[in-house]
Order: sequence, then C-alpha cells, then structure tokens
Amino acid sequence: MAKYANVKLEEGEPIAPEDDFYGGQGYFIDRGTVCSAGFSAFSPSGDPLVLTAGHCTDDGAAQLAEVALPASEPAGGASVPPEITGKLGTFGFSQFGGPNNSWITGNPENPDTIGNIGTDIAVIEGVPAALKPQPAATQWGDPADLGASSVKIVGSTQPFQGQSVCRSGRTSGWSCGTVDEVGIYVMGGHSGLANDFRAIRGFLSFSVQSSGGDSGGPWISGNYAVGTHTAGDSPGSAQNFAVATTLNDAMTRLPGVQLEVFLNKPVLTSPADGDAVAGGGTITGRVDAAPATSLAANSKVRISVPGQDPFNVPVGGDGTWHFTAPATPGELSFTAETVNGFSSSGAASLDVVVGSGTLPVPVIVGPSESAVLTSIDEIRGSGTPGATVELSGAVVGSALVSWSGQWVFAVESELDYGPTSVTAVQTATGMQDSPPVVRNFTLVPPTPSVTNIKDGQHFAWDAVPQELTGASLNGALISVEFDGVKLDSVVAVKPTVHAQDADALAVEASGVWSVSLPADVAAGAHTLAVTQSMEGVASAEAALTFIVDPKPSVTAVLPVEGGDTAGAGRAGSNIPTSYGWLALTGADGIWLLTGIGGSVLLLGSIALFAAGRHTRR
Repeated sequence: MAKYANVKLEEGEPIAPEDDFYGGQGYFIDRGTVCSAGFSAFSPSGDPLVLTAGHCTDDGAAQLAEVALPASEPAGGASVPPEITGKLGTFGFSQFGGPNNSWITGNPENPDTIGNIGTDIAVIEGVPAALKPQPAATQWGDPADLGASSVKIVGSTQPFQGQSVCRSGRTSGWSCGTVDEVGIYVMGGHSGLANDFRAIRGFLSFSVQSSGGDSGGPWISGNYAVGTHTAGDSPGSAQNFAVATTLNDAMTRLPGVQLEVFLNKPVLTSPADGDAVAGGGTITGRVDAAPATSLAANSKVRISVPGQDPFNVPVGGDGTWHFTAPATPGELSFTAETVNGFSSSGAASLDVVVGSGTLPVPVIVGPSESAVLTSIDEIRGSGTPGATVELSGAVVGSALVSWSGQWVFAVESELDYGPTSVTAVQTATGMQDSPPVVRNFTLVPPTPSVTNIKDGQHFAWDAVPQELTGASLNGALISVEFDGVKLDSVVAVKPTVHAQDADALAVEASGVWSVSLPADVAAGAHTLAVTQSMEGVASAEAALTFIVDPKPSVTAVLPVEGGDTAGAGRAGSNIPTSYGWLALTGADGIWLLTGIGGSVLLLGSIALFAAGRHTRR
C-alpha cells in the first residue's frame, strides 16, 4: 500500500467501452491509499470481479476502488501526476488473517503455538460494464498499452520451493525470481496494537523485488496464477524479500468464485471456413493455446445455430473439437465460442456448405447390446442433427435428432417379456436414408421380494416361520428353492385392499404369494432362492440366507424352602426333577428358582428378592 496527498482527479469522459484492465495495474482506495489489482474472476452468478489483497481494505473499512492512469504510476514511468480514470468497483468480501480479520492465537515468537491461520484476499465487485478485467498480468512494457506485454492466465497452481515466479505491481512493475520457501507468515495488523498479529498461508522469495503499493498484485508461474502480493522489503534493502498469499488457499474462502482464464476463439480446420461438408459428416476445429503455453483445462466450444438451442462440445487435450454436420443441405452459418465456466473467448462467426448424400447409420446408446432389463422407459442414441430416426420392431415410432446430435424416444407401451429387438434408420428431406442398425435386448420380470424373512436374520429353534411370503407381479408364477431343493410353485394373486387404506392402495397393482416351508427346520444356516416368471420368462433370483439358532440346553429347577439355595438347578445336582425343566438364562452363575410365593435371581452369592415375598422364621 502507499498514500498520495495530492491526487489529480480527472472528472471528464468515462472509460471507453470495453476498456481493458490488467492484473498488476494500480487502483486508488477511497482516493487515498493505492494497491495493485491481482486477478480477474467471476462471482457465483457470473458477474466480473477483481481479486486483490485483503489488507488493502483496512479490515473492511475501505469502500471505493478507482482505476489509476498507468502513465502516472511509478511502474509506468510516472510521466504525469497521479490520475484517476474511472471506477473500478467497490469492496466486497475481505479477509486479512483469520475469519473476520481475527488475530493469531498463541505466541508469535513460538511458531509451534500459533493458531488461527488465515489468508490475505479481497474482492472488488460492481465492476462497471465499460471496464473489462482481463485474465492476464501486465509486464509494464508500455504504459499506453499494458496488454501488449501481458502474460495470459489459464489456471492456478500451488507454489513449491524452487518454482520460477514473476510478480506485477503498480510500483515496482515486473519482477521475477524463484520461490525460496512455502509456509505460514505472521505480520502486524491494522489496529496498531502490540498484540495484533495476523497469520497467512503463503510463500516467500528473496529474489523477487517489491515496494509499497504492489500489495494485491499477481504472482504467476508461467501462465498459472500462484498468489497475490502481501508484503516485502524495498529494493536495495540489506536482505530483500517478498511474500505472497497462496491463491488456491485464499480461493477456499470465496465459495463459488471462479478465476477468469484466457481463451482463444475457435477456428475451423475441416472443412475450412466457407467450404463444403457432407450431411452427417464431421465439422472439425481447433482452439489454439498461444500466446499461452497451454489451453485452460476442461474447456468447451459452444455452438450456436440460429433458431436452435446452443450446445457444447468438448475440447481435446490437443485443442481439437468437432460436431456432426446437419441433415439439411445448404449453407450453414453458426457461431463458435470457447467457454470455461464463466470465462469465454467471444464468438467467432463461421460458415460451411452442407451437401446432400446418404445419411450415416444412427447410433443406439441405450439400451446396450444384449442388455437384460426389467423395464424400459426410453431408447436413446446419437445421429445427424435435423434428421429423423425411425424405429421399428418391438418399438414403433420416430425421434428427431437435436442439434447436439442426440435423440430420445419415450417407450410408453408395455413390451412383451423375452428377447426382443429394435431397428433404427435415419431419414431427412433431400438425403438418402441411412442403412439400418439393430439393437437386441431381453426384457425380464423384476426380482420378487420376500417380506417375512430378511437376509441374515436369526430365528429361535421354535420360531421359524411356517411359510415364506412376498410380493411380486400379479399373476406371476413364483418358484422357491430351499437349501437347493425346489418347493411347490404358486401363482401370485392381487391383494385385497380397502379404499381407506392408503398404504395398501399403493400396492394394489402388485401380487402377493406364500409358500410353505419344511417342518422342523434344523439348526444352522439355510438358503432361499425366489424367482417369478411371466409369459414363461423368469426373473433374476432373490437370494437370501437365514439362521436357525440351536435349541438351548436345560436344567432341573425346584422350589426352595429356605436354607442354602446355591446348588439348586445346577447340573449334577441330586435334587429330584419332578418339578420340571427350565432353560438356563445363558449367563454363567445365574439361575432362576421358583416357589415360596416369589422368585430369586442369584448372581454368584448375591440374592435379589422379589417384592412381596413371605419369609419363614
């Protein structure tokens, strides 16, 4: 940051339409201090933003940012007095240190104790429509044309030790060097209090030069954004240093904000602009990376044809893109624009001549060949834009191919179960029909459900269900295998429902069934496999396992008339067994004894007496 006492304010003509603004340019803060712009960006709704240093906002007190005339800046030669050429915007979010500009916790002299580590980032919003922030950092080669020597930004990257970096700012201009360390940096805050320290994640260079007023300016490595300038020592100091805030970390405080990236306009490669292409042929183009070294990752080309919805096609790693020529012969005029999130290249107007001929075979994407399905709602695929796909076979109808090359046919009628096929042919006026394509698939009933036994469920030896019940299609033939042995098959029937039973009405169209299970099912694991068949076609199995727990061991119990009860009911006791048998509780040292008008639960030598027990004396 820096301050001017006598700033010359130009209140004349506003900034010309689409006046470019670059990273590294200076701006005035409330017509007092100055900082440098960092990177252009977009809000979550796509509005233009400028990123800069959070400490430039004086902990959020700053309001107005205005563009400084480059020729009046030290980096631009300062050939004229300081001037303001127009509004840059107003300050929105800002953070210097922890959230809400909070101070560190711990002792700044003991790095191991430092907490509340934050960042140094601010957003300038409300950028005028007449001003166009550019995804580039100026090298200050010519203050009258900052774009001539600018470096394009195509993404962001993490800093690392030994990385080559350059910084741009309105005071020291362009300076390059290497990253000497990456870490956490503590510095004094705006309050002036002795214990006001702020901590940020950033990186440091001993070779990059900076001065006051460079704060907020961009740090880049090649064509990638790395950070925004935070602090440094003046050139000529005993030990020069410059510190930047790590941009990727700072962006985590700005959810939904996108860095603007440089994109070239698309060009045609085959056919050339104005040349001919066969209907259904491929229109191919390219997006160049130069003057950047690479194209922004995940870029697309947006194709717009008059009267049609725009559609996007991906751009390959080599910069190529393509789409299918339409089925309508004649001149095709369209625009192509490279896009990446809210970043865009601007539209290029292109023309080709579509010739007549034979349409290519359409593609059926879904269902896949030889698919086994329980239902089918649509048949979809790709083809020649503007063509009609005629379907025959199990499905009869037609679907129009959109300009994105996709078509979808909604299957509204029920198809028969079993193997089936669909044939597709493309047709269009003035074009010869395509050869047919056939797609084979099989429709089977859905897997039935078992309602009274769950997979992995345990049953007591005397509580195994006597029958298996479930839900399926009404009228389906239900087949059940128990431990690999087939049981009697049954036909599912429509359940009885009542109008007042809303839950029952929901399954009114389904069927229910029950099959008797073998009697005296032995202890252990047992398997069930259930299928349903319709029109002779079987569903996939509903397979599950259940476990029958073994019958517990038993012991004799008898009433007790006082005296020592410790041995009652124990195995090996000489006590008569005429009073019957009761199972042990399952825990060692615990027995249930009955009689004498109540009960006693013995845990070792401890006896708990039931309320109301009568004791003999």
